[in-house]
Parts: sequence; C-alpha cells; structure tokens
Amino acid sequence: MSKRQKISLKGFVKFLAIIIALITLAVMLSWVSAVDGINFTWKDYAMIVGGIGGPLATLSGFFLLYLSFLNQQEQIVKQTNQFLLQSFENKFFKLYAYFRSRTSEYFKEKVGGNLLSKVELFKANMVSKRKKQTEYESIESDYLDFTQIFIEAFKGNYGYHRLKIFSKSIQSIIHSIEIHKEILSVEEYEYYYNFLVFHLSLEEKRVLFYYTLTIKENALNEEDKRQLAKLLRRFNRKDLISKEHFDWLTNIK
Repeated sequence: MSKRQKISLKGFVKFLAIIIALITLAVMLSWVSAVDGINFTWKDYAMIVGGIGGPLATLSGFFLLYLSFLNQQEQIVKQTNQFLLQSFENKFFKLYAYFRSRTSEYFKEKVGGNLLSKVELFKANMVSKRKKQTEYESIESDYLDFTQIFIEAFKGNYGYHRLKIFSKSIQSIIHSIEIHKEILSVEEYEYYYNFLVFHLSLEEKRVLFYYTLTIKENALNEEDKRQLAKLLRRFNRKDLISKEHFDWLTNIK
C-alpha cells in the first residue's frame, strides 16, 4: 500500500468514527426530547437508546481502535525504514571508500600503465579520426569505429583488467542504490547518483562511458550496461570527447 493510500484509509476510518459518534449522540438527544411529555421512565429510555446507541458507540470505538492500530503500524514502518536507511548510508560510503582505495592509483600520472595516459591516447586517436572524416560521414560511422580505437588505446599493461575492476566497483555502488530504492525518497535517490557523478574525475567519466559502450568479447554484458547507463545518463555531454557521443546511450535498451 502506497503512502497516499494509507493516508486516504486513515482519513476515511477517522471520518467514519466521527460520523458514527455524532449519530449516536443525535439518537440519544432525540430520545431525550421525544420522552418529554410521554409516560417513559429513564429505565425505558436506557433500554431504547442502549439498544440503538450502544452498538453504534461500539462500532465507533472499533474504528478508533483500528485507527490507533494504523498509527502504530506506521510508526513501526518509519522506524524500520530509518534503520534500513542508516544501514544503506553506511554501506554506500563503505563501498565508495573501497572503490577509491582500489582504483585511486589507476589515474595517477606516474603509475606505469596508468589509465590516465590511455584515456589521453584514446582521445587523441578519436580526435584524429574525426578530423579525417569527410563532412558526409555521420556520427553513426564514429560509433562503429570507436570500439577498435578504444581497444587499441587500452591494450596491454592490464588496461582492460583495470577497466573491469573500475567498472565493477562502480556497479556494486549502483546496485546498492537500486536495491534500496523503495526506502529512498526521490531526492535521496538522486542525491546518491549525483554524489557519484560529482566525485568522478573527467577522465574517470570518459573511460567509464566509453568502456560501457565498447563492443568486445568478454566485455560488459547487456545487464551490466543497463546498470551503468543509469549513472552515465546523469553525465554532462560536455564531459565526453564529443557532445554528440552522449546520444550513443540510446543503443543501451
């Protein structure tokens, strides 16, 4: 049951309890005015009103009790969600810290076989290739050719092995966000994705984007790509080697 449905149910139950209580009160007052001038004793009044008002009062009490039960259940759910949210936050930042500890060396200038130099090589080759294109060649042609350029740039020195570790670490963070989506508000959900985007360097964004789209045996499967695309779609077009490349994400269904 959604939050809106729960609020509607509580409002309806409260409304019924109030209406029945008012009806009970009206019945009691109407009989007080009715017995005036009639040879009815208070015992007769109690029997008649009790026969009508008693069940109504009981029904009203039942609805109020049920309303109290709903409020109690809501508090239990809130406490449970608060615990799950705190647990998720701890897990999220632990995963992020692990991701950084494992991949922090990959994009440093002086590390042998670092990914930073490979990103620059890939960029240079892509730019060179685009300069050689005729004005009649399309972005689709660019997409068909980029995989080979990407593989060439990242081959050797564990280039693809490091890319796999890099992407899998980010996937584990994304997976954690997605499995806790039900307990996150829209703002909280977006916050954690935006946190990742903000803390990725330009080179990291580029390598993740192009690696995700690479068509290569033993590379990412379709499910991996769909998962990473949830993050990639939050990138700025200007972060890519060419803004038009952002449209390649439409190839991920």
